[in-house]
Amino acid sequence: MSKKVELGQFFTEKDLWLKPHILDFIQKSGCTIIYDPFAGQGDLLKAMKIQGFHKTVGLDIDTHLNWEINDSLVTIPTIDNAIIVTNPPYLAKQSAARK
Repeated sequence: MSKKVELGQFFTEKDLWLKPHILDFIQKSGCTIIYDPFAGQGDLLKAMKIQGFHKTVGLDIDTHLNWEINDSLVTIPTIDNAIIVTNPPYLAKQSAARK
């Protein structure tokens, strides 16, 4: 079974999603930590570091990706002063029903 099906992985690459209004919203939040509970390869967090947000936290279910392990479909830990920037996992109707 592929990781896309098994873990819902679909990696967001590049920073095409980071439009001026999104960056403005993040900056105006006043949060000092960028938090991705579905970190994957870390592309979203890398894009945020390029924008000057150097304090980032990532979690993922995949043990091969060097993040703290967490199944964020079950629970997302709270981090004070953090804003979540994420692309949640792809879940086909069948895999969502299994979970």
